Amino acid sequence: MVQDTTDLDFTHRQKMEGLGQIGNQKGRGLFLQTVLAVVPHTREVLGCAMQEPFVRTPIPEGETRSQRHQRKERETDVWMRMVSRLGPFPAEMIVVHVGDRGADLFPFFLECQANHTAFLVRVFENRRVEPEVEPQQ
Repeated sequence: MVQDTTDLDFTHRQKMEGLGQIGNQKGRGLFLQTVLAVVPHTREVLGCAMQEPFVRTPIPEGETRSQRHQRKERETDVWMRMVSRLGPFPAEMIVVHVGDRGADLFPFFLECQANHTAFLVRVFENRRVEPEVEPQQ
């Protein structure tokens, strides 16, 4: 399951309502989160598993980064919603959710685990990972 966000640019549609900021703060449009089902070893595209459009919420004037992280709803929640809505797959299937730096979120990892799916994410933040220690015999 390959997941990514696409900008839909409607800047040239001046009369269109319900759009938000995209790109360089001058662009207007919306985002479309898409999950594409792909068979890795054959590269066969099975199709679009799910899509969700969303509009960026403007940052309130004076809001700090800490306050932004405390919001109940965040733009990045879309990654977890997609995993949750697809739900668990049959036990005999190996399903891997693939995402770019936007998916580098601990709640995304937890949602994948809760739905018994693996994940492969291009990381945004450096992390220290403790290797599993093999018991000595």
